[in-house]
Amino acid sequence: MADLHDRRCLDRGARCVRAPHAAGGLRGRAVTQAKFDAVIHEPTRLQICGILAAVTEAEFSTLRDTIGIADSVTSKHLKTLEGAGYVRMTKRGFSGRPRTWARLTTAGRTAFAGHLAELRRLASITTPED
Repeated sequence: MADLHDRRCLDRGARCVRAPHAAGGLRGRAVTQAKFDAVIHEPTRLQICGILAAVTEAEFSTLRDTIGIADSVTSKHLKTLEGAGYVRMTKRGFSGRPRTWARLTTAGRTAFAGHLAELRRLASITTPED
């Protein structure tokens, strides 16, 4: 027969695991499986989204230089985010040279906010109790 913990997990439709009972552990608190966005979860894309979430838009070279990665790596990750509908890229001329600008779409901002919320949720349940 399922105990109260198992029934709560089933009622919410969550997949739960038992937390460790060792000293300094989670003391039996339920930990549901993380719901990360697989596209955003990759560290470089997470950084790109973090930068873009703080501004209206950012120029390609600003993203590249802030994160400290190569042009090809920046381009690859921006294309992945664009393919997921999270980033929109535009080209505009500046001093006669085209520049690529990126911004988070509404879906991108929503996905990034949800990803951060999940990180915060995990941090809150793994922080030692006083």
